[in-house]
Amino acid sequence: MTISHAVSGFMVAGFFAGTYFFGMADKAHSQQFKRITTEQEYLSAFGGKRLVNDQGGWVISTQDGRIQGEFGGQKFVGRWKWDSGLYCRNGRLGGQEIGSDCSLIEFDGSVSRVTAEQGKGRSITYRFD
Repeated sequence: MTISHAVSGFMVAGFFAGTYFFGMADKAHSQQFKRITTEQEYLSAFGGKRLVNDQGGWVISTQDGRIQGEFGGQKFVGRWKWDSGLYCRNGRLGGQEIGSDCSLIEFDGSVSRVTAEQGKGRSITYRFD
């Protein structure tokens, strides 16, 4: 798995040397997910809020397009933008460029599900810290 696959969405979504630091989608979660389709919806739900995954990684996306976080003990910094209904990000994890990815974002009011590769890749879940 490439670094960019691991880091999807926020992610920064998850990273290196074949290790996937993010939590997989919570299949037991019974709530109904609703797709986030606009930047305004995204910012309203997640802007400036710390989101954490099951492995203790965390990320914050700010309203001015910056991302910061930590995954696997390594600092993540990057930029994000909303494009055609998808959350697109690029950045550096532990000083290494991770590439770009656009992810489909869904939310049930307490859990976000981020699916990499324009909604066709792996999914990870985050909760508010």
